[in-house]
Amino acid sequence: MGLPHRVILCATLAVAQNMGQWVGGEHCAGSHCGPGKDEKEAKRCEHPAGAGAHVLYNASVAVGDKTEHLTTRWVHAVVDGRILNPLTGACAGETVEVDEFPEEFRHRASEKGAKVLAEVVHVTSADDVRLIDALKAREFDVAAKLVNEDHVGVNARDDHGVPALSIAVQLRQPVLAASLLNAVDPRVDVDAATPSGYTALHFAVGSNDRNVVKALLRRGADPNAQITQEQSGGWGPLHFACRLGHLEIAKSLLDFDADPLLTGNAGENAFKVAEDAAVPYATRKKIAGLLNEAMARRGGEL
Repeated sequence: MGLPHRVILCATLAVAQNMGQWVGGEHCAGSHCGPGKDEKEAKRCEHPAGAGAHVLYNASVAVGDKTEHLTTRWVHAVVDGRILNPLTGACAGETVEVDEFPEEFRHRASEKGAKVLAEVVHVTSADDVRLIDALKAREFDVAAKLVNEDHVGVNARDDHGVPALSIAVQLRQPVLAASLLNAVDPRVDVDAATPSGYTALHFAVGSNDRNVVKALLRRGADPNAQITQEQSGGWGPLHFACRLGHLEIAKSLLDFDADPLLTGNAGENAFKVAEDAAVPYATRKKIAGLLNEAMARRGGEL
């Protein structure tokens, strides 16, 4: 389904490695389209998983009262036409038992009583997947039509859990990103994150896309969203802006209340990151000035 493509905020940032890959309307089908009890069942959530839907879930294997969770990724599955498919009709937030053991758990498939539980994270309908397919094919005119005219795929995710908005930012498609941000029905989830916790704002900061950063912030993007992947720095967008010496972006983030004292996993705040950044001294000095101004507005001091 397209070519795998890994996007990293900056090659110089070891903490940002493995930030996520880019290869990658409600849909009703089968018994869930019928009246009566089945109709009520289909309305348990806005987007139940119908035929052709792409489902992302957290997997765990349970044996008796012991459970082992898969923490490295979300599992991707496509709902086929089987009426008894356990994911058919599933809603985000629900947990169902599924048939297939993820690769990481296959060595446990022979254990007596072992079962795989799927906690559904996101459902992308068969209709919404069309936007992801258009992005994979770099058919940006098609993608724009799907968003602007058909209202399709606004909150779709690819097979790795990367939201359409983040994909548009990574592919440097500001017009498409603006279309997604301006979508009304449905509205885009501006803070939707990859499984590792990277939001569209992280990607925009990493690519030094000042206009997109401002557009995201104006649409309510969280300037203090922190990445969550294991072995990461736990940084927010301001950490990256300071590390990369993106002066104007740092100012925009601070204007929208980014916290200069937000700490990463090693306890480092933006002041420390700016001090250690491999950028010219003059840039470090200007960023420090911006951080101090922001602290003064907050009524605090370092």
